[in-house]
Amino acid sequence: MTIVRDHLLISPMSVPPTLDDPTAGGFHAMVDMNNILCAEETGLDDFARSAEETLPAWLDQTDRIKLGFLARRGDEIVGAAVFFTSADPEAISAEIDVMVPREHRGLGAELALLERCESEARERHRRSLQAWVLHRAGGSGRMIRPATGWGEVAATPMSDLLEAQG
Repeated sequence: MTIVRDHLLISPMSVPPTLDDPTAGGFHAMVDMNNILCAEETGLDDFARSAEETLPAWLDQTDRIKLGFLARRGDEIVGAAVFFTSADPEAISAEIDVMVPREHRGLGAELALLERCESEARERHRRSLQAWVLHRAGGSGRMIRPATGWGEVAATPMSDLLEAQG
C-alpha cells in the first residue's frame, strides 16, 4: 500500500535479493538513514551497520516479519520506518523504528511513517506497538519514564511525537 500525504509518498521498501540488485537503492538509503540517525541521536557511531551486515536479517523472515517503508518528497528519501513482528499469526505485538534525520523533521514524515506502521499493525491484528527511540546517555532537560517503568530517559522529538499520539 502506498500513501500520499502532505506532498509525501509513503511506500513499501523493496528488499533486494543482493546489494547490487537494481532494486537495492531504497535499502541502501534506509541503512544510511539508520546510521545517520543513530549518530545524531546518541552522539556515537557504535550503532552503525553496513548494508552487508543488515541484508541477511531482512532476507531470512522465517521467524520474524520485517517490513520497511520509505518516505519520499519528490525524488528524495526523507525518512524510513521498520516494522518487526513475529511470523506467528497469533502474535499480538510488534516493534517499530521510525527514522527521520534532523534536516527533514517537522515536515510530516515522522507522523506519516508512524501512521503507516500503525496501519500495518492493525492489518496484522497486533494490539501493541513498541517503538525504538534513541537518546543520549545521561539526562538534561525533560525526562520521561518508559512504559516498562525502568528508570528515566531524556525526551527526544520522536518520544514527544509518540507521547502525543498515545
